[in-house]
Amino acid sequence: MGAALAQDCPNLGEAITGISAALNDVDLETARSLSLEATAGLLCQPEAVNTVLLTSLYQLSGAIELYMGETDAADILFERAVAVSPLAQIDPMLGADAEAAYDAVRAQILETPGGTLRVDGRVEVWLDGRPINTGAPHDVTVGNHLLQWKQGPEEAMEARIVRVSSGEGRSLPLGSGDGSSSPPPRSSSRSSDSSGGGGRGASVGLLAGGGFGVVAGGVLIALAGVSHNAFENEPNPHELEAHQTRTNALAISGMAVGAIGVAAAGVGVVVLDDGAGLTFTRRW
Repeated sequence: MGAALAQDCPNLGEAITGISAALNDVDLETARSLSLEATAGLLCQPEAVNTVLLTSLYQLSGAIELYMGETDAADILFERAVAVSPLAQIDPMLGADAEAAYDAVRAQILETPGGTLRVDGRVEVWLDGRPINTGAPHDVTVGNHLLQWKQGPEEAMEARIVRVSSGEGRSLPLGSGDGSSSPPPRSSSRSSDSSGGGGRGASVGLLAGGGFGVVAGGVLIALAGVSHNAFENEPNPHELEAHQTRTNALAISGMAVGAIGVAAAGVGVVVLDDGAGLTFTRRW
């Protein structure tokens, strides 16, 4: 059953590539369909999500809804993107309307006191793609968060969306609780030994995700250059507008994904430099 669900579950990287391709063709309906499928598929992911891809998915999905005149839906998706990555900005190349809407949502959330989330149980846990320790409260931004966990290395990934309100202190028990096949619970304090602990592992994961975002953004921007060359060499004036639209869409997607990747990689470097003294579960 779990294997079948994993096979049918959308791959986030492929989904974002498909969304970008649909935007390149100015096919908002297809882009929206893919974004809805990917968002719904967050709960069936077989592994911990990539934080950069999760933020990108919410930002692009929100922009699509805004382009289609669905401002309420756009705000909801922008709120989710900000909850995942509060300090990540939307690329201005997505347009003045998208930038204004995103900045308004982001400013409101940043002005709102957050809450705390504590997970108890003999499980491995990831919050918005970042590993967290069990048994201790973690500061979180107000809003919806993707919580994923495993009861053991060979067990299937489980997930749910958790909403944390301003000033709320939520506590969630996860797992069977019998500990028969589960790993020992994580300590709420970080070790200072050479292994680097959970903080170093989280920073390495964020660096890898940031690198993926930078590479993916570079590929899209390179494709924009190819499309621009086609525009310059197009003999049919009726095809110029299509080439220009495709070039702009590629550049927008590439700069957005690349910017998020740079931000994520930068935070990973800070965590690695400062070592185990930093709590990685705070806003970035």
